[in-house]
Amino acid sequence: NARIEQQETIAANNNNNLPPLSEFKGLIDGTISFASSQRSGFGVSFEIKGKQWEYGKLAVDDVSGKGQFRNSELKLDKLRFSSGNSFGQIVEAKLGLLGQSGKIELSNFPIESLRSLPIFTNIPVDVTGNANGTATIGGNLFNPKAVGELTLADATINRQALESVGGTFDYNNGRFKFTSLVRVGGKEPLNIAGDVPYRLPFALVSGGTDLKLDIDVKDEGLAFINILNQPVRWLDGKGKAMLAITGTTRRPQVKGQVVLEGASVQVAGMPGDITDLKGNINFDLDRLQSDLTGNFSDGKLAAKGILAISDPNLFTEDKPEFNNPLTLYAERLKLELKDLYAGAANGFVLVRGA
Repeated sequence: NARIEQQETIAANNNNNLPPLSEFKGLIDGTISFASSQRSGFGVSFEIKGKQWEYGKLAVDDVSGKGQFRNSELKLDKLRFSSGNSFGQIVEAKLGLLGQSGKIELSNFPIESLRSLPIFTNIPVDVTGNANGTATIGGNLFNPKAVGELTLADATINRQALESVGGTFDYNNGRFKFTSLVRVGGKEPLNIAGDVPYRLPFALVSGGTDLKLDIDVKDEGLAFINILNQPVRWLDGKGKAMLAITGTTRRPQVKGQVVLEGASVQVAGMPGDITDLKGNINFDLDRLQSDLTGNFSDGKLAAKGILAISDPNLFTEDKPEFNNPLTLYAERLKLELKDLYAGAANGFVLVRGA
């Protein structure tokens, strides 16, 4: 009834956003054996098979599992989910409060099926694709560890199609270290390596707040900004970005440079593209300095000056940087804004804060 469904929904929200059990559909068959002795205590052994399982976004044709539970430890010989030529499985696994081990294997497994799992719920982007890879798990329930590699075929991020995605990862003591190569289009990939804090919902160990990210990309690879749902979209042209992000999650610092050479971009809300965009943006930990020019609507645009990255109070009136704020210039633009304005436009806008 409605009350039971409501209680299941509340329980699911308190259980790391797993779907309510009322959403489970499918067939299950198997055997469960119970045993007890003074020497080994109480134990349960099981062997199950399932067909046409659906639970949240997980939908598989066949399920099989074999294992036992004894002395507060779950042993899995194998737990396998498969549909056609795709499968995901856990093999030779031991899961307990004091320790855990095992191996996870994925082959053409739809990554969106895993969105409800705790490790994926905090990822800020929508990812789809068929996952291939392995991971070895360790640690314990309150301080889990995992190391492995993963590739995605037919991948999308925020509905932006990607040619290829691949990388390695190492999760330990609440920190997620990774190296990855993302190819959005063309021959130039996005190379990104990181060491960031990521605490699983059930873990007790925190990885702190320090972060480290290294980004290296050029030319066609700069189209990666299109997957971030930002107001600026890369169209074409040449350029490069080499950035090192450090600091903390609350106050990141950026060091490096973005150089553009005849790029074309699209900005949300603007009635046309910005073309022949040239210049650079220099990042110096807590600030950036821009020197960009481009063409727009038969006129010129420019962005010049300094802007704080995370601290809006970085440049007070007694500091020399206060007199060189990021300024957006418009010169001899021809605008046609329906029912609003048609004609020439000149002016500038000062940008302060962060």
